[in-house]
Amino acid sequence: MQTVTIHTRLITNVGGQTEKIQNTFKGTWGIRDNRHLLSYNEADNGGPTHVLFDMAQAELRRMGQVRSRMTFVERERVSSRYITPHGALPMQIHTHRYQAAMSEVGGRVEVNYALFLAGSHVSDNKLLIEWEVLN
Repeated sequence: MQTVTIHTRLITNVGGQTEKIQNTFKGTWGIRDNRHLLSYNEADNGGPTHVLFDMAQAELRRMGQVRSRMTFVERERVSSRYITPHGALPMQIHTHRYQAAMSEVGGRVEVNYALFLAGSHVSDNKLLIEWEVLN
């Protein structure tokens, strides 16, 4: 595992209103089961986040106050989990576009997706995760 700086940017569109959330984390990057693994801690959620991915798909797992498992496969709608302190919500992710690129010194994962909670469309989202190896 290599130590990396991870930059995340999430742009969410809900009913015509756009919100952008950007964060930077120190984390790790390595290979697990022939897939890339990024890991970092989200202090505001009180737990770790793991992104397991390859060139075809990604799985983002958050643990802490809010727990979720989001799977991104281009042109597929996948059921996922979203668990809050107040209970669980059935969630689905429809990935419109998925791209991943890596080199020896870093990489990026970019996902455009729609989020559905309890069967209803909630938002359209663009998630960008970039990382670079620290020297």
